[in-house]
Amino acid sequence: MENPSLDPEEIHSFIRALKRQKLIEKVLFTHIGRVKKEDIIPRLADFCLQMAGAEWSVVSGLFQRNLVISIRNVGYVKSAAEIVKKVFTDTSVAGGHRTMAKAVIPIRDFKKIFHITTNENKEIGDKIVELFLKAMKEMG
Repeated sequence: MENPSLDPEEIHSFIRALKRQKLIEKVLFTHIGRVKKEDIIPRLADFCLQMAGAEWSVVSGLFQRNLVISIRNVGYVKSAAEIVKKVFTDTSVAGGHRTMAKAVIPIRDFKKIFHITTNENKEIGDKIVELFLKAMKEMG
């Protein structure tokens, strides 16, 4: 990290993330909406993995015209890269490693492919939860 300190905007992003977080089947999900700096998304993913009961964190946000999703896990579970590639096969830039991965998809494409009709953060976040839980179940 080039600058490890948090500015007020980033602190507000952390607060939003914590208010919106959902822990489902050991996966902590949060969609934080629009951010001014993309690096807050992976920083939040790292932070959220420390929450009690979480073996995964899936943090998403909107940066410029893209939906950015950052995934982290504890290392002894399924591969984060495999999951993110399964969810976003041909629709985005997606990849990573066993314990961390990232997907970037233009928000207009995400909304079109997954039939999102609004710009509401809840609808986008709920779709990400649905997609990841489905992919994780399919991978066993």
